[in-house]
Order: sequence, then structure tokens, then C-alpha cells
Amino acid sequence: MSSATEVPGSFIAQASEGRRTVLDITGLARWIGPAVGILRVEQALATYALNQPSNIVLAYYDRAVGAFLAVNPRWAEHIVSWQGSVGRRRPMPLNLLPSTYSAVGLLERWHDASGSDRVASMIETMQRVVLLTRRRRRRGVVPFRLALGRPLTLSPRDTVLFVGSDWTNKDTAAIAALKTRLGFRYAVVCHDIIPLLFPQYFSQADVGAFRRFWLDMFGIADQILVASQRVAHDIVQYCAAHDIRHVECRRVPLGSDVTGYGANVGLPEGLEADRFILFVSTIEPRKNHALLLRVWQRLLAENVPQRDGFKLVLVGRPGWHCDDILEQIKDKTRFSGSLVHLTGVRDEELAALYRAAAFCVYPSRYEGFGLPVIEAFANGKAVIASSGGALAETVGGLSPRLDPDDEEAWFTTMKAWIANAASRAPFEAAIRSGFAPVSWDRAASEIFAALTEGETR
Repeated sequence: MSSATEVPGSFIAQASEGRRTVLDITGLARWIGPAVGILRVEQALATYALNQPSNIVLAYYDRAVGAFLAVNPRWAEHIVSWQGSVGRRRPMPLNLLPSTYSAVGLLERWHDASGSDRVASMIETMQRVVLLTRRRRRRGVVPFRLALGRPLTLSPRDTVLFVGSDWTNKDTAAIAALKTRLGFRYAVVCHDIIPLLFPQYFSQADVGAFRRFWLDMFGIADQILVASQRVAHDIVQYCAAHDIRHVECRRVPLGSDVTGYGANVGLPEGLEADRFILFVSTIEPRKNHALLLRVWQRLLAENVPQRDGFKLVLVGRPGWHCDDILEQIKDKTRFSGSLVHLTGVRDEELAALYRAAAFCVYPSRYEGFGLPVIEAFANGKAVIASSGGALAETVGGLSPRLDPDDEEAWFTTMKAWIANAASRAPFEAAIRSGFAPVSWDRAASEIFAALTEGETR
């Protein structure tokens, strides 16, 4: 990256004569590492915005000033990619103390101003020491004042779109007041309301933050976009039960681009093509890793995976309430080397894993969509999915749909699919003939188009 010379706050995306969409990428800007879950959607829409000559402005919500700040175009691509994030403002007295973000931010400025490959290489080494990751990749943190500018001047011709999961960073009262004063439209993508329906899967603090945000947001939003009819149904039922006003939900597609690239990327050591089962998900109670590990132990006890050299691969970062699962995963004797856990996986590496997997599993107890299932289908892989939430809607007739609590059904189906590839062949054939993947370009185009149509209603 070249040296940045802008005066902090000197750039700003001015309102144009036409209508403008302001895409809130706060969640992505505050994240370090490959985008996961909801962040994948936010990243896909931001990437589309960067690659289109469109009237879409990237913005960051700054709770400290209660405003949306313009993202510096010079740093936008770096922030949108998985390689960088924005250094965060910290309240007194924390801002008097050194932090990982401030240290890496300082090194980033030195790196860009060095003008020497040798010095830049030394600084990159220092960054890896300060911000060490499992795969030792360099991840830059752009200083807050360099990455962001002045508050955006919003008008009734603007629509602000919130896609992410950073509801803890949002001041809904301030957003409502700003919306009333300036007259802009506010649209939200609601991926699910699972913390309201199944609070037992989350911490009390997270459930409280989620409830405060969405109970306010249902009344603030001019448009609610969802990826499945199940989420729309859940919202309608919940709001009716709690006497909450909300606008009609509109279904929009989600895309899948984890295919067709990274062809030269190899598999992690110890994995062999068509000899492993893949499960892509953050490790947390709702995803039902516990059932999957119990089934895997039973299969090992009957020597099923060993006969064909099969392994179980879990791709996903540790989430919450997962200490017991992590202890099982780390126990080298429990699964006799047949269990592999990968974190920090880049898209091209994930694509290689999907292509090489024998089949995929998705035992989640409840989903608002189930993007990893679509990613598996896009790579031609059969999936043993649960019937939880929207998954039955997502998979249609292309996968068996098992009760997430029926351990015997999971054991029987996985045993058959490991022992005999012909058992999963009908589903693979159905995917080849009946599944039409939606690219993120198309999905993003339809999502932004839905906003434009909503303005005229």
C-alpha cells in the first residue's frame, strides 16, 4: 500500500442529485480475520458496491458522535477484504493505555511511509509478533482517523442499509432521532431472531443486547429484508405476540461464490480428497456439534470411518458456551486422529475443502437460512441437513432432513454415506440437475434493487 496523505476528515461522500444507498459496514470494519456468518453477507454487498459504478456509499456508524461517517475510498478495499479493520475509538481511561489495535495501527503507518522493502519487511515481522495468528498472516489495522471522515450529510433521498450483526454498537434511540431530523430511510436485513426465540443458546448479555436492538428496530425500519420465509414468519409471530408494529418483510436471495477459484490450493496436511466429511460453522451450542461428536464416536466404535480412511473436518472459530466441545476436540486420544478442526480459513482454502469433501453435514438446531448448505450445493456436494428452522426451506428436496435431536437417524445416515457412496449419489444427481447457484453479484444486485423499489411504495 502506498502512503496515505489525506488530512483526517477531509474526504466526504457528498449527496448526489440521484438517490443514494448508504451501506453500513461497521461490523466488517471492526472485524479482524476472514468474514464468517453474517459478516460474509456484509462483505459480499460491500465488495459488490466497490466494483460497481453505482450510487452506493460505504459508511461506519460512530456511536460516540451518533452519526454515520464516510469510509475513506483509499482504504475501502483494504477494510472490506479480510485483511484489515479499523482501529477503534476507546473511552477514557482506556485510550491512555496501549492496545493491539493502536500498536498495529502505528506499525501500519510506519509500513506505508517506509519507502523501503527491507524496512517494510521488518515492520511486517513486528506486526506478526504483536498480532499473531494461527497461520501467521499479516492483518493491518487502519487508524480510525485515517480510515473515516466527517459525518455523512443524509437527506430524504438516502437509504441507510444495515446488514451486519454489530447491534451492540448501535444506539437505536440516536438513529431514530437522526432519521426523524434528516428524513432518510432505514432498511435492515434481519437474518433471524433466534436469540429471541431460543435465548438458552446465548449469553444473557447477548440476548439482552439483541432484544433491545430489534425491538426498537422493528419500529424504526422502513424496510425489512429476509432470506427465508421462516424468518419472515418468525418476525410476524413474535411481533404479534408482543404488540410490536413493523413493516412487511420482503424476501431477498443470498449468494454463494465459494467455488470456481483457488484451484491450486492444496488440502491441509493429513486430509485426502473424498475421504472426509465437512461441517462449516462457528462452534456454539445451537450448531449442534455435540450431537455430531457423539455420532462420530459411535461410528469410530464400529470401525466405520477407519475402514475407508474417513475423517471429520470442522471449519469454524470458537464461539460461546463451547468449552466442553473444545475440550473434546483438543483431546488427541478421544477421536484417534480422525477429527480435524480448522480456523481462520480463507475463501480459497474453503473452496478447496468443499471440492474435496466426500459430503457435508449441517446438524444445526435452528437456522434463518443456512449459507454453508448453499455453498456445499454450489460445489456439487450432498449434505445431510437438519430440519431446524429454515433449513427445510433452504435444502428443498436436495438433502435428507433429519431431526436435530434424532441421534440414531444421524448415525444411520452418516454410516451409510461413509460406507457406500451410492447412498448419497441420488442427492448428488439432484443437486446437479436441480440446483441453480446464485452469485453474490446477482444477489447483491437484487438486494439493492429491492431498496429502490421500497422507496417508491
